[in-house]
Amino acid sequence: MDGTLCNVGSLLDPTTGFLTRSDFVACLQRRVARRGAVGFGLILLNLARFDEVNDSFGPLKADELLTKAARRIEGAARDAHAIGRISGNEFAILVDRDDGFTGTIKRLQDLFSSPFMLCGRELRLGIHVGSVQGTSDLATGLDMLHLAGIALSAAKRTGPGHLCYAPEMKTAAASVFTIENDLRDALLEQGNIVPDPLRAARLFPVFQPKVDLATGRIKGVEVLCRMLADSGGVISPTLFLPIAERAGLMDALTLWLLRVTIRTLAELPKDVSAAINIPPCQLSRHEWLSLQIRDLLGDGNIAPERLELEITEHVLGSPIDDGVKALSKLGLKIWVDDFGTGEASLSRLVTLPFTGVKLDKSIVDTMQPDRPGDAERLIGAIEAIAFALSLETVAEGIEAAWQAERIESMGVDFGQGYHFAAPMELGPLQDVLETQQRSVGA
Repeated sequence: MDGTLCNVGSLLDPTTGFLTRSDFVACLQRRVARRGAVGFGLILLNLARFDEVNDSFGPLKADELLTKAARRIEGAARDAHAIGRISGNEFAILVDRDDGFTGTIKRLQDLFSSPFMLCGRELRLGIHVGSVQGTSDLATGLDMLHLAGIALSAAKRTGPGHLCYAPEMKTAAASVFTIENDLRDALLEQGNIVPDPLRAARLFPVFQPKVDLATGRIKGVEVLCRMLADSGGVISPTLFLPIAERAGLMDALTLWLLRVTIRTLAELPKDVSAAINIPPCQLSRHEWLSLQIRDLLGDGNIAPERLELEITEHVLGSPIDDGVKALSKLGLKIWVDDFGTGEASLSRLVTLPFTGVKLDKSIVDTMQPDRPGDAERLIGAIEAIAFALSLETVAEGIEAAWQAERIESMGVDFGQGYHFAAPMELGPLQDVLETQQRSVGA
């Protein structure tokens, strides 16, 4: 790294050895003031899933991972003018536009495609990369930083990968701001969480049935959150959930979903359960979550075993494990979601009080109608482990009758997917359950 004009006399970041944010910005400003922006490229890098690592393993191990990541960044950006740690898991790299820009980004992607080792486990993080190439209309280094930040935000919304700044991203950024404000208005009123879920008019729940594969009966539902756009269309949760997380609204959103779920359980048959996904940031603060759930179940007079929580496989690890144990003591059923895609140790299925595992949709997607293959072997192996540990199993993403029949023949207990029903609102769900009840009584 070329330190000319970058040695501004302050200490380096102790975890990574890179410039601090203020020092990097000072360096960037000096470079652009001296030579103009045209000759430079600015790369912003964010470590995907880093917050989950921090929640799962604690801040000391998260810092250890940051140090390892910094060495990879340093190796990829060997021709950089400056590298800075801009925030907790975000880095900035100033390179020459022509010689260093494309090569640095490719090396970053190559180096971060390999897993990290932490606490004896392999962790695959992935990276979000946003960049901007200097042009004559960028007057200052701060202008470059602003546009690279817009590109990075766009990259975060689309998943791990690289996006270079384009003017239309400003419009998308304004849309994100609108969604955040709409979420805040829906969930908050005069600084307090809205007490009545129905007042959050832009947010509404939908319910996807969980079907007993042996009998074809609905035994539970997964409760999913949806958001209305101004146009009347539906905003994808893959867009508004990351916005809610960055805006600090996940507690309010989870509490809203819990209230909706428990209110819904009061309107469903007592043999039907309801499941929601719980973010790792709340599992690491399980005292708060346990208190909210206990109070809501008591107020609604709902049996705890009817409320099920789903936890993504790859977040398992202390202190998440402590949250699983605490919530299980309330009598809740806890499932490992997206099983078969993460790095969870099988020992956790033995030591933690799980009800069962949900096979990820990606496994079912690879099944072939003409003959069994690797997908069936993987499903069979997971089912054998689950059976040995007295765990129940759910296969997600079933879209055809032959998939349901084959999966049921391998011993999987439940299925979800469009073959059975798309996510639906409460009225249609109650109609389906009423028809099911009449068929039993006939």
